Amino acid sequence: MARKQQTRSTAAAKRKRSIARIVFYILSLLIVLSMAIGFVIDALVVPSHYETVTPVPIVSPQP
Repeated sequence: MARKQQTRSTAAAKRKRSIARIVFYILSLLIVLSMAIGFVIDALVVPSHYETVTPVPIVSPQP
């Protein structure tokens, strides 16, 4: 059986589809990596002196 040759329009459509798939893959990979990096930075960063709150002992009045 002879294989049917692809027409130019079909080949162009497949090429556009594969380019779109690659672009979508790269974008999704960037989103996932940025989320992972954000979680790592959030977990590792020591809070600055603005965020730290010194513990204040709660003193209840004596009866």
